[in-house]
Amino acid sequence: MILRQSRIRSACAAIVRPFSSGASLEAELHSLGCRVLAVVPARPLPVHHFESFDPRRYDAVFIENGDLPGLARQLCIAGVTGVVPGCEDGVWLADELCRLLGLPGNPADSTASRTSKSAQAATLAAAGVPAPETVAARTLTAALATVDDLGGYPVVAKPDASAGNDGVRIARNSGVLTDAWEQAADRINALGNFNHGLLIQRHLAGRAFSGALSAGPGGPGRPTWQYTVNTVSSALPGAPPVHYVTDAWLDRRRELASGHSVYDLQILLAGDDPVTELIGRYALTVLDALKIRGGAAHVELMLVPATEPDRFSIRDGRGGWLTPMPIEAGARLSGMISPSAMRAALGASQVAILAESLAAPRLFARRVAKGPYRQLAAAAQLDLIAPHAATLDGGVLDKILSLPTVAAATEGLQPDARVDKTMDLFDSPGKLDLVGDADQVAADCTAIREAERGLYRPLLERPLPKRALPKRPLPERALPA
Repeated sequence: MILRQSRIRSACAAIVRPFSSGASLEAELHSLGCRVLAVVPARPLPVHHFESFDPRRYDAVFIENGDLPGLARQLCIAGVTGVVPGCEDGVWLADELCRLLGLPGNPADSTASRTSKSAQAATLAAAGVPAPETVAARTLTAALATVDDLGGYPVVAKPDASAGNDGVRIARNSGVLTDAWEQAADRINALGNFNHGLLIQRHLAGRAFSGALSAGPGGPGRPTWQYTVNTVSSALPGAPPVHYVTDAWLDRRRELASGHSVYDLQILLAGDDPVTELIGRYALTVLDALKIRGGAAHVELMLVPATEPDRFSIRDGRGGWLTPMPIEAGARLSGMISPSAMRAALGASQVAILAESLAAPRLFARRVAKGPYRQLAAAAQLDLIAPHAATLDGGVLDKILSLPTVAAATEGLQPDARVDKTMDLFDSPGKLDLVGDADQVAADCTAIREAERGLYRPLLERPLPKRALPKRPLPERALPA
């Protein structure tokens, strides 16, 4: 059954689970005169979603209670002209609603390739896009045995469906792999999904080829390098999709001794940078292989040494070649720098451009016709890394927030706020968005890392040991009335 609307008066977009990065889409759509509807689950929301959702900002809120045809009928009556996911766990439902409503979107029969890391790796391989060898392990014994098949340590252990580096570990020996399994396998993850075992993946050593500004000093641990390409796509039924690269980033992370990989620093690349052009073209082949035809997406990749160059290879400056290798892709908004900071750096953010594709397609078409995005200022996002559980020193925090290029910070960065030891994105103390002159942004990044040494006041009481994620759902809060 496909529902059809007999008359559409104006643009009306439904955001499925408008949480996290998706919470910022509503304002951009409203600014274009578009009505905005929210689709949220009937079950109580996890705390980290609850805090980003305000039902008063939407023209209507629809509850997903398992009756998808009924929900689609309600949205059809409301005059919905587009449906997009607001966060990772809204991808499958957005695809299904587009199918039921007959609206442009990503095909529902291939949703798994966009939400399951194992299915994604298989889909890319079938499409001729090389991807890291990935094996699904259902037991610890199988996980340990898989290491030899992948060429030995190091390997990467990760859940099949997760976000924010939750449950991801770089295992350089069997002890770390065993601990990774005990902490994440057969447990509820941060998205509320059950991890049926873990994926074991061949470890890649990515190289940093370029950056718009000096990376400067980082946090603790071993630096690892990758890139992120953010995109927006649009397509009418029967027509080929139009993809647009909204922004691209050099992404430095830190591998801790425990194998945890924590976010460190992301540096915006210029639209006309040769590396941006290369990884942008490559990212579009990934989108096509995964049948991403509409909406926002992001592709994470590494530049790895290649013995034989291909059409995407680039000289490494040492006589060899580097070629892109995908890590994973998501059919949703990226969770990176704030829209306000992106407006200062580029004039528009991925969120704003997604809104154009939904509510002002002519504006989107004109943007695509102009070619690559143009950088107005240098930009970076720096993630704070707490070495231990602590409270934030207000004086040091004020000095950090008053630096010239600090344009935005996460709301949780408050004096005396209690923070956990950083092990992944979810327990980082917060993010800082920096925009301005390239030299000043680099200097401020260095100043933040130096000031951070005095930011974390040890807790007076002995903190409780951090427990592994429970085998039952995390505590939740109900939606406001």
